[in-house]
Amino acid sequence: MASMRRVVLALSVAGLLLSSSVDATPAKEGPGPETVRAMYWNLYLGAALEPVIGAALKDPESLPLAAGEAWAQVRATDFPARAKRIAALLGEADPDIAGLGEVALWRLQEPADSLAEDPKPAKRVVYDFLKLLRKELKARGLKYRVAVFETGVDVEMPALVGEGLADVRYTDRDAILVKKGVRASGKRSGVFETALPLGFMDSVRTWTSVDARKGAARFRFVATHLEDGVEPVQQGQAAELLAGAAATDDPVVLAGDFNSDPDRDYSPAVHAQILAAGFTDAWTTVNPGDPGLTWGQDPGLRNEAGGFTLRLDHVYLKGGVTAAEAWLVGEEPADRGDGMWPSDHAGLVVEATIP
Repeated sequence: MASMRRVVLALSVAGLLLSSSVDATPAKEGPGPETVRAMYWNLYLGAALEPVIGAALKDPESLPLAAGEAWAQVRATDFPARAKRIAALLGEADPDIAGLGEVALWRLQEPADSLAEDPKPAKRVVYDFLKLLRKELKARGLKYRVAVFETGVDVEMPALVGEGLADVRYTDRDAILVKKGVRASGKRSGVFETALPLGFMDSVRTWTSVDARKGAARFRFVATHLEDGVEPVQQGQAAELLAGAAATDDPVVLAGDFNSDPDRDYSPAVHAQILAAGFTDAWTTVNPGDPGLTWGQDPGLRNEAGGFTLRLDHVYLKGGVTAAEAWLVGEEPADRGDGMWPSDHAGLVVEATIP
């Protein structure tokens, strides 16, 4: 269990020798439990990739067109603009620690050479989501640092851009941000061995973790993004997580996009698997009866009405950690900027008490 510092006034040895009637000075109260605010937000990579994957698997000749349309959607969903809203909302939520998913890195090479005998990887950065978000946080005086990040899928495909072919390269990353004043050690990250084979590539997913300290409280914060829609793969990844990064006797805050909604029967097995490992679901603990939907906006992000349909993002607690409050950010129409939702996911914030 996490250690709690206690200030104790020792009795004088000389005093004990002089008089057995000297009363022991009562120990002062320890610092007590600490309140920690944790957050998870999937930032949305900027486009729906299902048509691209479908083309690669079923009709490779149509791949450049599908990839070109996805790239056009990435441009239209304009992460530099979205980063401003995300940074502002993150600042309002004021988390001590935050896990981020789909922190994309998009690179481009024109003209394409991916079909050549000796192709070179695209290197020209067009959108670095992590760099852009950090810039917006800094502009608002918000002092967060990147404690750790991990790279998952890194794939490059020929795309029809304008009148010609370009190579578009997508790199998926997950990261943990830590607020100034919160210490982070034991930084770890990894790629799950369990992956979804797609033929032309494997869809790999990642996890990150830190041993954090705020005041007297010490806890492990783990963030992850599990596979979507294939329960055996998701369960394999969750098993790796529970046996690895989340396997500690210290207090644990486990946050992420688990792609599991037990209430709407969407891959419910993963949620049950984590609860069976001794974790509690922070949202349902403090908001019973509230659906807490976190995903479902249109891929173009310009739908006016809220499109959330599933609760895929969760914060789970273990080791004596209890949830005091839990709320969403980025789910209200007023949270939009430039006519767009900040992400296709809402951010989930949990205020927890660490023993």
